[in-house]
Amino acid sequence: MVFEIEDIFVIIIEHQSAINPNMPLRILLCLVFILSKVFAGNKLIYGRKLVKIPTPKFYALYNGREEWDESILKLSDAFIDSGEKPRLEAEVKIININYDPEDELLKRSHSLTGYAFLIAEINKNLGLKMDRDKAIYLAVEECVKKGYLVDFLNENKEEALSMLYAEYDYETDIQVNREEAREEGQEKTWEEDLKIMRMLALKKPADEIAEELRIPIERVVMAKEAMML
Repeated sequence: MVFEIEDIFVIIIEHQSAINPNMPLRILLCLVFILSKVFAGNKLIYGRKLVKIPTPKFYALYNGREEWDESILKLSDAFIDSGEKPRLEAEVKIININYDPEDELLKRSHSLTGYAFLIAEINKNLGLKMDRDKAIYLAVEECVKKGYLVDFLNENKEEALSMLYAEYDYETDIQVNREEAREEGQEKTWEEDLKIMRMLALKKPADEIAEELRIPIERVVMAKEAMML
């Protein structure tokens, strides 16, 4: 999600349900892609006058079940040689949106509270060993019953269900891959994410990317949404 408020670029990666320390790199790639589109063919950037750009602000919304103490992730933490002050930095503020009716941030936004409640209900149902579709459907029904996201869910129920099904399929796939990686003593690297972004930047169709990289198409779709294509 990318939007501009006055002179500030706000970039948010939504619904991070798993801990990911590579968020600064991912979000920086998103910003670079946006700026490259904005300034494509603009000869002013080669001139003497300083070209002003909106100040970037990076955020990630986290609602995973693991404890995540980090409040700020820094790109420089990934640098191989971190001996001197970094010449390039990107800081991502982590905002925990796990459902808590007493949370001050959630109190400020009825919509955000509703979203947090919905995810909490889905996870609760899954914890009761419900199958995915039933867990999500009943959570949506409970959300409306409690007065959360009523207009949106009533008007876009099928689209919301489809989105949630895709997200939880993706999360399950990631979890399976991580377990397999641990068993084999290998961790997935960020190189695959870079390949996806490069292919999306070249306007390759999502189904072709998924087939070529042998990954679920939902993963490509989520990367595409994050890049605002």
